[in-house]
Amino acid sequence: MKSEERILKPVAQDRQRNGARWWSRLQTRMTFSYLGVTVFIVLLSELLILLAIVTGLTQSGLLDKVILTTARHTAQVYALEAAAQTSGPTLAARTTFQPGTPASLALPGVRLSLLTRLLSNCLKS
Repeated sequence: MKSEERILKPVAQDRQRNGARWWSRLQTRMTFSYLGVTVFIVLLSELLILLAIVTGLTQSGLLDKVILTTARHTAQVYALEAAAQTSGPTLAARTTFQPGTPASLALPGVRLSLLTRLLSNCLKS
């Protein structure tokens, strides 16, 4: 009888330990699964909202109107600058968009893009 108790007692303790380990692993897996699904749903929601905004802007004429207005305004500013530098009905032959030259149409305070800088360096060499 005592020998059976000695044998059964460690077996019962092993079952309890294994059960606790199994439960801990299950809880960990469920936690990570929940976190993964939550992150996926949040990212998917953000993507869908962004897609709706982009579609709304491109399908409506609002974006085209803003771009057209900005381009028209920029062209008018350059035309005014060119008109201020002319001494007659035509532009001077030395007129350029290259900054730093006396006859430049480059607007003061406007930052040069990388492409403009690269083109300027290529033209100088």
